[in-house]
Amino acid sequence: MRIHVADLDPRQYSDPDYLTNCGSFAIVARELNQGLKEIGAYSEPDDADCVGICDGLNMGFKYKDKKSFVINVWDMINVLPEELVNAARYHKQTIFGLSNQVTDLWKRYGISCSTVMPGCNTNFWMPTSSKTEQFTFLFNSFSNVRSGLDLALFSFCEAFHDDPDTKLIIKNTSSSIHLANMIQRIANDTHSNVSYIDQRMSFESIRYLYSCSHVSLNVMRHSSWGLNIHESAACGCLPVVGDFCPSNEMEVGVFLKPTKAIPIDSILKELVGLGLHDAYGNFSYREEPLFYDYDVDAYADLLKNIHRNWDAMSKLDFRPIIQRNWTWKKSAELLLKGLHA
Repeated sequence: MRIHVADLDPRQYSDPDYLTNCGSFAIVARELNQGLKEIGAYSEPDDADCVGICDGLNMGFKYKDKKSFVINVWDMINVLPEELVNAARYHKQTIFGLSNQVTDLWKRYGISCSTVMPGCNTNFWMPTSSKTEQFTFLFNSFSNVRSGLDLALFSFCEAFHDDPDTKLIIKNTSSSIHLANMIQRIANDTHSNVSYIDQRMSFESIRYLYSCSHVSLNVMRHSSWGLNIHESAACGCLPVVGDFCPSNEMEVGVFLKPTKAIPIDSILKELVGLGLHDAYGNFSYREEPLFYDYDVDAYADLLKNIHRNWDAMSKLDFRPIIQRNWTWKKSAELLLKGLHA
C-alpha cells in the first residue's frame, strides 16, 4: 500500500519562508511522509492508494478517486461537535486519532477509529546552545483559550515577582494588541520579568529558544497532543505538562495535576477578555463541553521547586526516551497498520 499525507495550508504557495515555520498540521503531514518513506510506503498523491490529512474539522476531504483518511485532533475532554460527527458519518471517512484521547472520543460515538501517535525528529530537535545565565522559563504555543498561557503567566508572576534574575519568555503568533497589553500590564503590576514575542519564528530560532531556556511551560487546559513537549525535551528544555491524556502518555516532563474538569463556557468569557483566542467555534454538543482547570498556587510552587532544585532537575534527560519510542517511522507504521485493518 502506498500512502500520502497532504498538507493543505495555502500559505505554502505564497510564503517563501513556509517550510521554515509551518504549522502543526503541516508538520504532522510532512514528517509522516518522511516516516512512510523509511518503511517503503510513501507515494506522491497521484500514485498513492490512500491520501489523507491531519485536521480538526475537514471530514469531507477527498483527493481524486483515492481512498481518503483524516488524522483528527479535537481538544476537549468529553465530547465532539455534532456537526463533526454527522460529517464523518455522511462521508464515511476513515478516521485516526492523533492520540488515544481523540480515538476514544470517536469510539464513544460508535465510529471506528485507531491511533496514530506523532513522533519527533531528533535529528533536528537537539541542543544547539548552552543555557542562559538568567534562569529562563519558556511558553511556546498559540494563545488560544485552551493553551494555558493565562496559567503560565499568573503562576510565573506569583512565583517570581520582584525577581529580575528569573525570566519568562512567551512566544506565540497572536496579532492581538489587547493580549500584548494585558501581558505587559500584569508583568508590570507584579514586577515580573516577562518578555513577549508575537511573531512567526523559524524552527531553527525556536530550537535555539528551547536550547538556551531551562524549562518549557506546557500545562494546557487541553490538547490533542502538543508537538512542542517532545521537541523542547529533545533540546534539553525540561517540560512542565498537565497530567492528563494525552500529555501524560508522552513519557517526558514534570507533571501538574488538574484540580478538576470544568465547563468551557464557565471561563470562556474571562479567557477571551484576556485576549486569548476562542478556538472552539459555534458548534452544538450532546453534552456540556469540558476542559481542565488548575490551581495557580500549586503551579507556582512547582515552578519554584524546579528552580530551587535545578542542579538535580537538570540531570533529567528525556532525549533517549524520545529517540527510542517517539519516531515518525513508528507513527508511519501505525498509520499503515490502521489502513490495512
